[in-house]
Amino acid sequence: SLYHSIKSEEGYVRAANTVSLDGVSCAEDQIVIGDNTYQSEVGYTEGFLGTEVKVFYRFQKENDIRNAVLIIEKDNSNVRDFEIKKISGLDTSYKLNVWNDDETKQSSYSIDRGVTVIKNGITEEKDIRTIFDSLTNGTVRIVDADNNGSYEYCIIKDYVPFVVNYINSSSGVIYDGLKGGSYNLEAYDFMRIYDGTFNETTVYALSQNDVLSVAESSDKKSYIEIVSSAKTISGTVDSIKNINGETIVEINGAEYEVNKLFLEKNSIYAGSDGSFKLDMFDTIVAFDQSSVSGLKLGLLVNAVCEDFFDSYLKLKIFGSDGKMGAYTVSDGVKIDEVNYNDARKAFAALKNTEKEKIDVGIIRYSLNSDGKIDCID
Repeated sequence: SLYHSIKSEEGYVRAANTVSLDGVSCAEDQIVIGDNTYQSEVGYTEGFLGTEVKVFYRFQKENDIRNAVLIIEKDNSNVRDFEIKKISGLDTSYKLNVWNDDETKQSSYSIDRGVTVIKNGITEEKDIRTIFDSLTNGTVRIVDADNNGSYEYCIIKDYVPFVVNYINSSSGVIYDGLKGGSYNLEAYDFMRIYDGTFNETTVYALSQNDVLSVAESSDKKSYIEIVSSAKTISGTVDSIKNINGETIVEINGAEYEVNKLFLEKNSIYAGSDGSFKLDMFDTIVAFDQSSVSGLKLGLLVNAVCEDFFDSYLKLKIFGSDGKMGAYTVSDGVKIDEVNYNDARKAFAALKNTEKEKIDVGIIRYSLNSDGKIDCID
């Protein structure tokens, strides 16, 4: 068909953006559909790998170039997509077992024993079980290219979380504030940065404390894909629980997983109040504490009221930064909306009235310009 110089064809996507299923050559910003190579003008094309599509393109007859302007995925019953966290394993008979959404039952898919595994842009030579054992978070696509009931291709995107600590834009190096380390973006054969909707962007659009998900090839030079997330949830942690080794918090009635690396350096309690930053998988990886209430969160360990010439109250607090601190309480401190100018009365307000002593517990507090506590909630 021809309309305003737009033609259309149908075919099977064999390669996209340097990533090839069967070894066919494919450069950046290209997509191979059937026996034809197209320059891509449609953005993120790797999502079409292994599928049957209809492509609309402009044909430049003078230089034999096809420019794809629209790609529509057809009914692809031979393609399956899964979240990595839903995969329970590959058994000895090469059945890939996958949990359903509520994890009440599993489905099984036959994997060809000669399966081609493409992980983060490159074909892997490792045993497929070894690869699955090391996956963290992302997606797996299996493709039955010849419709024989066995899946010959396994396409994996495995991401690790990253919180921007510092960016050297001139050298293309970004430094991680979550686990340490860095990525030199200019060292990769193929590099792309996308926003949360997979629109391409650049390193200049990134800022300190941005939350990223990074898919890097195992050779650490061929391929890197970075997805930036602007998702946040503001509110108070209502509850915390542990499910199969994962920390789950409830905020504003919804549940979120908390990244383990984040928990190694930070503490979240029931009552934590602030803005929680989420990665592309809605996992909490950063926390702007007290951005909602303006109060810090800590564990009140002890309180002492001492008399010299004047009475003064000191509190021992284990902060959410993992450090123990001793703080003097200011005159006129506000405790539960009541102001106290007398240290002894402020001390009494903090005591358990039945036990006549300080209970260890979570408090929210703020410091004035002198570093003294001026508010306790």
